Amino acid sequence: MSRLEVRVFRTEGLGDSTYLLTFDGLAALVDPQRDFERFLDDLGGADLRWVLETHVHNDYVSGGLAVSKATGAELVFPAAAAPVFRHTPAFHGEELVEGGLTIRPLHTPGHTPEHTSYLVLVDGRPQAVFTGGSLLVGSAGRSDLLG
Repeated sequence: MSRLEVRVFRTEGLGDSTYLLTFDGLAALVDPQRDFERFLDDLGGADLRWVLETHVHNDYVSGGLAVSKATGAELVFPAAAAPVFRHTPAFHGEELVEGGLTIRPLHTPGHTPEHTSYLVLVDGRPQAVFTGGSLLVGSAGRSDLLG
């Protein structure tokens, strides 16, 4: 039986985290910082399938586009973000599926209007949710950055 593993990379000073999840030889990277090589070093042979952005980051420069270009992984952005570069829009409830791994985008506005969380299911059973800036340990993401 395959097991879902999640690695957390904290970026002190920004209060930010990037997540690398692996399952059955596949991987997804959530909200990567721009110094992305450190995440790729931890793939352990897994194929990076998706780079998931939870929102447009106003507090740091994302590494998502660079990771996608360097690895060929599919870059996924909240549909309402509408970036001007190539990406897959994450519409609420429209799942990304590969084998027994399913990632379900959930529109969770608040921190930013386009904010999207990602529910991870293995063989149809919920295992984790990545909430980006909308829900933080002991806090919630600022909602006043956009005026």
